[in-house]
Amino acid sequence: MLNVGKTPVYDIPKKKTEIFMLWENCVDGKIKRELKKTANEDVNEMVWEWFFSVRVKNHHGSGPMVQGYAETFAQIW
Repeated sequence: MLNVGKTPVYDIPKKKTEIFMLWENCVDGKIKRELKKTANEDVNEMVWEWFFSVRVKNHHGSGPMVQGYAETFAQIW
């Protein structure tokens, strides 16, 4: 089994044209990122940068800690 949910599988035919256009214009393998953009892309980017900086320092962040920072960034942004 591939462990893929039904919704993404059913969405593929609906987004066929969009997927092919992104694939044809793919630069540096960024097609996956383009397909998964969210309404809170800026907040996601800030949380990711924070999380990465924490991991580089060999600190561990729990799920609730990441959620807390995400909520804080969302309120500020």
